[in-house]
Amino acid sequence: MSSFLAAKLHKYLDGILRNNNPNLQINYDQFLDAICAAPDPASCIKKLIESQHGITHLKAAMNRDSSLDFLKGRATRLLQYLSKPILSSTDNETFSQRVLAPIVQPSTFWIAFLQAFLSGKLDESAQSSFAWLFLQLFLLPGDQSTQYREIVEETDILDILRKSSKTDDRNIADRISKIVSPQEHSSAMKVLEKGAGGRHDNDFIDFRQISILPTSQELTCKDKPFLYPASILEDPSTEDARTELHLESQYRLLREDMLYEMRDELKISSENKRHRGVSIEGFILGEDIYFLESDREDRYCKWGIILRCKADLWQLKRLDKPEERRKFWEENKTLLKHRSMTCIISDGEVVGFATLWRDESLLSKKPPELVLQLQGLGSTIKALKKIPSSKSLKVLVVDTAIFAYEPILKTLQEKRDFPLTEELLHWNETNPHLSLNHMPTYVVRQLRDKPDQDLQNLLDTSDSIVLDQAQANALLSGLTQRVSLIQGPPGMVFLQF
Repeated sequence: MSSFLAAKLHKYLDGILRNNNPNLQINYDQFLDAICAAPDPASCIKKLIESQHGITHLKAAMNRDSSLDFLKGRATRLLQYLSKPILSSTDNETFSQRVLAPIVQPSTFWIAFLQAFLSGKLDESAQSSFAWLFLQLFLLPGDQSTQYREIVEETDILDILRKSSKTDDRNIADRISKIVSPQEHSSAMKVLEKGAGGRHDNDFIDFRQISILPTSQELTCKDKPFLYPASILEDPSTEDARTELHLESQYRLLREDMLYEMRDELKISSENKRHRGVSIEGFILGEDIYFLESDREDRYCKWGIILRCKADLWQLKRLDKPEERRKFWEENKTLLKHRSMTCIISDGEVVGFATLWRDESLLSKKPPELVLQLQGLGSTIKALKKIPSSKSLKVLVVDTAIFAYEPILKTLQEKRDFPLTEELLHWNETNPHLSLNHMPTYVVRQLRDKPDQDLQNLLDTSDSIVLDQAQANALLSGLTQRVSLIQGPPGMVFLQF
């Protein structure tokens, strides 16, 4: 492409992305050509996402034409552009959700592309682009990937990819197969005396069904939690399920770290020992349900229950005037901190967990009132059944940093795969490593031909660099492999792949 045409396309694309008119009439062919001509994919896609209507225009461009010529032409070229490693390796999940998922909704383009693939009408390039796109959609988190998982079960898509002449297509088929058919962990369960499930009401075989916050039955359960031994990932019989097992193992281990602290806090509280957090006893259920005011910007709290203290808090006993009490809460933001996690204990039994909604006008009342937003349907039902008839109602502010655990645990539940699984989980001596798609070929060739040469000119460094054989091997492994571990002092380099 000439520099003049590239500059023209760049100017055209920039003008579209800067325009805030959603009904702007654009030339969709030129729009797609301009995206593919952008020299910096990461910068181009960033601008596309940040543009007010960039993704909307992209959806329209991809769904306006379902002809085979379009699928094998501009659609394939766009997918080849989007599949560049610099894009997929940065934040694959966010990229897929914000760019790829919108392209296939509405499904005009997707259905036409799928039908053309299944009927064998795509050429080699288009088939590879389809395979890449399908993998990204298949790996979308949660329910977003459901329809694509059903396609695997209902069509011959994996068989077609396995017969492809391109290694990347066959690798995609193998990768999907390992995720979609982990044999229900059957091979893994054979090496364990007792698997997951059945200990309490939050103990499931499928770790994605486990509520992140524990139930009262779980916290009082005497059985040891189910955790995988580290050796499970090295057992040959678990190879097909290894990715799923690794995600599950990390989820269960991290969640147990969180629960250990929570159990410890509840035990201390039940024994009336000094507790790190705030513990308040003596509540009755308020008559009203708390609803968020319509003019408030914060939309996290849709509703909550109101618990009224039977007696005034000791911190407020000398404060009688409403303005004094209100000032106290304004100056003590860390006391009953907004959106902190609390545990509701009724007659000595944990009945649920709730988020504290810090309404200072209610806290300033005499006696104060707490707004609690209950977590989870099961916990909400149980709490609403127990609280009204409770003789002793206690609220314990949990000091465990649940906010630090929750997003990671949620992400692990949504994940189906992650980068470098072949190297990290499926490595064997017959396939020691996978090479990089892009590497400094000239530097690698020079280093292989003469490893003991001075690299100053080759690497454009200010000082002279001369490596011994072990150091040269280490540098080569880092330049040519996707994963390499280099350890040891200079002159004593040990390589692990």
